[in-house]
Amino acid sequence: MWTRLYTACFAVHFSLLAAVSGRELLWFVAHGPTILPSSSRQSRENSNETLSNAVRNKSPIAIAVRQSAKTYLHLAGSEVGYGFFAPNVPDSFRLVFELHYRDGRVEYVLPTVRSRAAGLRLAGVLDKIGRNPVEKVRKVMIGLFAYSIWREHPTAVSIRAIFASVTLPTAAEYEEGARKSHQVIAAYDFDFPDNAAEPEK
Repeated sequence: MWTRLYTACFAVHFSLLAAVSGRELLWFVAHGPTILPSSSRQSRENSNETLSNAVRNKSPIAIAVRQSAKTYLHLAGSEVGYGFFAPNVPDSFRLVFELHYRDGRVEYVLPTVRSRAAGLRLAGVLDKIGRNPVEKVRKVMIGLFAYSIWREHPTAVSIRAIFASVTLPTAAEYEEGARKSHQVIAAYDFDFPDNAAEPEK
């Protein structure tokens, strides 16, 4: 009896891990720079969309199963793939802060980290922000970055956060001299009153 129970738990656990990893793999193959030909990218995007629609069943049982699986995956720390900690993660997104001072001076600042490992995690966080479809959540998360920058530069009266995606050239384009390019996704303005402890809402 116990052997069957352990086998069932083992099967459920690794099935969930395979589902999460497969979803992440499909997304990266469909949207990221890979060695696979770009001509088949559309079919991979369609497969990803079909899979997403298949698990969006709105019956009470399906909703309960999804919520239980999400809760378990979060408790196990397996809700996302392992790309977040993978070595040599390419930067998919950039975040630049434009600081405005009362005397008219403008300064540009990038988020800073203290170690290479922290840099990889920052790249992962920016990737999660960029992939988040909810605009309000994205603004709040970038606002937290802006607030930490303002704490380091308290004389700034306003900060514009510019969030951009990074497009890498294909191997053929790179051989022709093309390099990565940036496309602005959004820009957010945050005002900081004098001697304030918190940014203006």
